[in-house]
Amino acid sequence: NHTAVTVKRLHKDPPIGGKVDLLINECENIGRLRHPNLLLLMGVCQTNNLESLVLLYERVGCGSLFTYLYQKNESVEIVNVCDIVRQLCEAVIFLHNQRLLHTSISSHAVQLVSPTLAKLTNFDYMVPISSDGYNVYSRARDNQYTNAVYNWMAPEVMAGEPPQQKSDLYSVCCILWELLECM
Repeated sequence: NHTAVTVKRLHKDPPIGGKVDLLINECENIGRLRHPNLLLLMGVCQTNNLESLVLLYERVGCGSLFTYLYQKNESVEIVNVCDIVRQLCEAVIFLHNQRLLHTSISSHAVQLVSPTLAKLTNFDYMVPISSDGYNVYSRARDNQYTNAVYNWMAPEVMAGEPPQQKSDLYSVCCILWELLECM
């Protein structure tokens, strides 16, 4: 049986913010979560050297929403915009019900399995929602990749303050604006 998969690995020379510990963090975070709108982690491959850690996900047919909109120059019809945003909201509500904050939602983190099926991924910077009053900070603002998350980041996270549920909601609204702008 040959099942097509999507592979995520560390860049050969990762810039600051693109380290193997983030890939391990993603593996640990997503490995225990199951939801129809979260990209399914199917396996992990590693060698003696952790620098070659590889995550295997379900097949992504269209790539990230960012790639779909800006590199393939595709547009999304309004009915599909509604479906994509609904699916994204369902994924975020699920995470919040699990007492987790994504903190780095962007069109890079939304994978289009098909033009009408969106799944959330990129759980590298996910943090728990604090229940004991201690503030939990996200390292998402340390990501140095061009266009990684800054354009979608909530102002309080950008300012180095602790993320909240409304921080994830801000990022979802940025994606809604992005989809409508690219129609």
